[in-house]
Amino acid sequence: MRKDYVLEVKSSDTKCPDVIYQDDYKQTKGTDASEIRPQKYMKFTVRSARQQDGTLTLVVQLVLLAAAVRALYVAICNGQILDRILRWAQLEKTGLDDVWTTRMVRAFVFFVCYRIVNWAYGSFRAQTEESLIIIPNLGVQSESYRVRKSGSALVLLLLSRVLGKSELSRHVPAAKTLNRQFFPMEDVHDLAIVEGFKNFQVIFYLALMVGDGQQDDQLQIVVIFPNLLPRKKLLQAVWRRSRAYLDNS
Repeated sequence: MRKDYVLEVKSSDTKCPDVIYQDDYKQTKGTDASEIRPQKYMKFTVRSARQQDGTLTLVVQLVLLAAAVRALYVAICNGQILDRILRWAQLEKTGLDDVWTTRMVRAFVFFVCYRIVNWAYGSFRAQTEESLIIIPNLGVQSESYRVRKSGSALVLLLLSRVLGKSELSRHVPAAKTLNRQFFPMEDVHDLAIVEGFKNFQVIFYLALMVGDGQQDDQLQIVVIFPNLLPRKKLLQAVWRRSRAYLDNS
């Protein structure tokens, strides 16, 4: 079963991106290329169409994260791991008494527990996003990156909703770039929707034809959105809106 993805279309002159879902039952916006004016850049981003978590869901997630950190911290403190760390710390010449050494070690253990739980949560909630950026008269760039969520991002998102300040939710950890390719506009020959096979299943993918030569045997086919492979509906929206930029360049 194919996953549901959503396409966000951003440009240099628009503040809010157009959102296009690949499922027909969801509301979509127009994708007529004749309505698009030449912009400084156009960015197409495909991501999973997850529903936005509500305020109650964010609170529950924060409570579960805090409970997991405390449970891990208590398990370490009540076991032999903390005793070994304390014995190792007391062998070092720190110049502090045993009380301060114990407090520092416990604080360090709590920080490590938070980092472990935060990493596990981020890995479980990680989301792959892929983008196609078209800059007229300059080039085309394809990006794939992994967006990880964290406990701090949940706190900022919850505060932004409670206080009504949306700028707080923008301070999220940077995404990890999986792949990034840039092609000068003079090397870009065409952008097409190609039919192919994957695991004995017929699929459609967006292909960028690039190369230095003018002959077909010298061209290189670069698959756009290679990890997500959205359905044909989203690919057609990207193809229609990008024609004005590629043809004029």
